[in-house]
Amino acid sequence: MGFSLYVHVPFCVRICTYCDFPRVLLSSVTPAGATPAGATPGASEPEATFAAMISTLGALPAAMRTQPVDTVFFGGGTPSCVPPGLIAGILRAARDLFPFSDNAEISLEANPEDVTPAWIRAMREAGVNRFSLGVQSFACAGPLGRRHTPQRAIEAVGQLRAGGVTNLNLDLMFALPDQGPSELARDLDELIALSPEHVSCYGLTLEPDTPLGRDYAAGLHRFPDDEAWLKLYRTVQDRLEGAGYEQYEISNWARPGMECRHNLLIWEGADYLGIGPAAVSRWKRWRWT
Repeated sequence: MGFSLYVHVPFCVRICTYCDFPRVLLSSVTPAGATPAGATPGASEPEATFAAMISTLGALPAAMRTQPVDTVFFGGGTPSCVPPGLIAGILRAARDLFPFSDNAEISLEANPEDVTPAWIRAMREAGVNRFSLGVQSFACAGPLGRRHTPQRAIEAVGQLRAGGVTNLNLDLMFALPDQGPSELARDLDELIALSPEHVSCYGLTLEPDTPLGRDYAAGLHRFPDDEAWLKLYRTVQDRLEGAGYEQYEISNWARPGMECRHNLLIWEGADYLGIGPAAVSRWKRWRWT
């Protein structure tokens, strides 16, 4: 069995109102031409962060470089908001340091507003062969702090397909502010009409130190209780399974044979190496951040 590589890209153009992941606004970081502490003179903070991740890979002991890389996953943050050359550079460095499986799965998370034909071409040339598009909702994106419109999400899927992408995941959320079963059903119908190979559908988790968590505490929105939440989840299951998707994790559905191999390897106990801020690694009997 090989291992999985997770790359945490901590940069975002906007912070979603529900997010408590390790991330930073691009507008708040050091611009190109300045010099972050410990970085190459003239490097921007994203450039310095990616250079540090490559250094981390290069510092690993030789004994960790014998297993093949089976999967790579770029998560965040928003991997699609950084220059494509940074993504390509990480993959080049990883290929120089590790053997890769012939059919390695290389996934990257993207926001609809970042998707362009040129960006798709650059990512595919870099080796990305699985894309995960963060739609979250076709109707309730505003309260979530998302920048894209429903139409932009649909256009992004069309651009990915036109660019030759054949392994596409769409992220959707449910139990959103003021969302009922009928609104969720419409979201699911929109998603199913786009025919992705894979669907990730997560129930909203309200974290207390997020804008949406504070809105909940102040009673500014209607959120489902446990019974209503379960009904929404059953709606997700019924709609997706009725459309031919098979559930293989609590929040993941796929066409037969299109399960996310990165997810499966983690569940099966494979080694994984995480690089980037707050990324977690597990190797043999060691676990570290």
